[in-house]
Amino acid sequence: LHTKDGEIIALERSPGSTRPLSAGQISIDEWIGNEWQKHRYKKLEDSNLLFLSKAIHPESFNSVALHFDFNQMDVEEIQTGQQIDLCCQMLYKWKIKNGEEATLGKLIQNLFSSWISENISVEKEELKSAISKMTMVNNEETAS
Repeated sequence: LHTKDGEIIALERSPGSTRPLSAGQISIDEWIGNEWQKHRYKKLEDSNLLFLSKAIHPESFNSVALHFDFNQMDVEEIQTGQQIDLCCQMLYKWKIKNGEEATLGKLIQNLFSSWISENISVEKEELKSAISKMTMVNNEETAS
């Protein structure tokens, strides 16, 4: 997803083709889908975990953990560890557990899946904001 003069450029159904849409014309599903495609195989950085963990509602920690394939023992281990930021700790443990398979795209997909099944578990605007911040940071690093 790219922005130009206040418009969002979204992928159409035919690969490689784009069409301009105003921000109000694209649904969260389409936006996340496009971002997932862009970041599907991107290596997951620890800074990404911090950005994206802010989208998780702490009171929904257990239900979000299910979308990351954590069992009850994993959840209890995370909860008895550092109490600073359980959501970030959960994402970090998921990254370690999945190794090279833990991509930014898979993380976005899991958070979106959690949001679809239980809207209160993930704040969609916070998720969009975090993805946008990561995209900006990655673009700045690429330009350097």
